[in-house]
Amino acid sequence: MLRPLPMPVVASYCTTFLKPEMLHIYRQVSGLRAWETFVMTKERASANRFPFDAVEVLPRPRINFLARFHKKYIRRMEPVFYRGEYDQLSAVLARRHADVLHVYFGHTGVHLLPFIRNWPGPATVSFHGMDIMPRPKEPGYDARMKELLGVLRCLVGIPDQQPMIKEFRFAQRRLVAEEDIEESKLWDMPAEHHEANGQRR
Repeated sequence: MLRPLPMPVVASYCTTFLKPEMLHIYRQVSGLRAWETFVMTKERASANRFPFDAVEVLPRPRINFLARFHKKYIRRMEPVFYRGEYDQLSAVLARRHADVLHVYFGHTGVHLLPFIRNWPGPATVSFHGMDIMPRPKEPGYDARMKELLGVLRCLVGIPDQQPMIKEFRFAQRRLVAEEDIEESKLWDMPAEHHEANGQRR
């Protein structure tokens, strides 16, 4: 008798899993059927409200002082490397046999850009509203966001509230017109769709 093929594995990265207002993310993660998933997070919150077993809480990485100094000041590497995050995430993804990395929220994607750029597997970032907007007052942020959008194969837009949809559409048009982002990269999942069908994916 043939054994069923194992399901592909997607690693879901969410800095805090989950804040009370993040019901839409819980529905997406818990509603997967064709994919196996686990969550990587720096903080586990609202566990009673959002029960989910496959959660990897990432402790602050320990890194040798001399190694950190060498990476930061001699090799001029980015924080993800000299703070030990790259090695930590790589180890978890390898141990869990992750096929795809899904990063929730644009600003988190910007932070993890060096990892996404160097990790050999495919990655995507989902945007949920204002996290797709520029931040001109934050030095270097918009340039890193533009690089992130160029590196990713797919950008998933999931505005989490109905009033955000109009602003989100405007932001998408700006990406195509001003940032030279290919329109085919933009995948749009309106809030009413993922709320109604979040239990079947």
